[in-house]
Amino acid sequence: LAAVAASNVGLLSIAHQHIKTALNLEPNWAALHQFQARLYRRRKHTEKALAALREARRLAPENAEIYGELIQLESTGKFSPTEVCAITKRYEDALALAPENPTLNFKFGRHLLNLAGDYTRARQCLGTALRMQPDDSAVRRAYFLALRHTDPVYRGLYAPYRWAEFLNNRLHKTWTAWWQLLLTAIFIVPRFLLMVTL
Repeated sequence: LAAVAASNVGLLSIAHQHIKTALNLEPNWAALHQFQARLYRRRKHTEKALAALREARRLAPENAEIYGELIQLESTGKFSPTEVCAITKRYEDALALAPENPTLNFKFGRHLLNLAGDYTRARQCLGTALRMQPDDSAVRRAYFLALRHTDPVYRGLYAPYRWAEFLNNRLHKTWTAWWQLLLTAIFIVPRFLLMVTL
């Protein structure tokens, strides 16, 4: 509890000291290793966070939330189709342990939405998470993203915005290209002509 209190006010080094003391007293408590991993992640020590989460997973293989955190951390930066399929399979295994876990459903839903492109399953997972945590704004945003891809009414209502966004991006790129061409003509062409005439 002292580690949690220190972490909540941003005193991460003190939180680390408390969690180390707690782990010395109870080295087989998976939740302590999980919390230690979260502290390491906040300090950008990814390898140490992975080691702590793997230990937590070893101590509590049935804990779906720990497994979900481990999958998320291990899958960071992996985008090839084979890697995405492997990560999807691991999330499915974790979800089999706790099908109604809102955190795990949220993480799996975001994975399906952002990397796997399986919008229907993403909507199902995010719907489960939203049912359990209706006040969570991150869950609501992710659910509406999935809804935007799957619901025909929502897609129809959103279509004008998508076209406007597309045209805006095109105009911006075109304008940027013309602007660069104009700057080139103003500054480089006269110098070139001056060098040629001399």
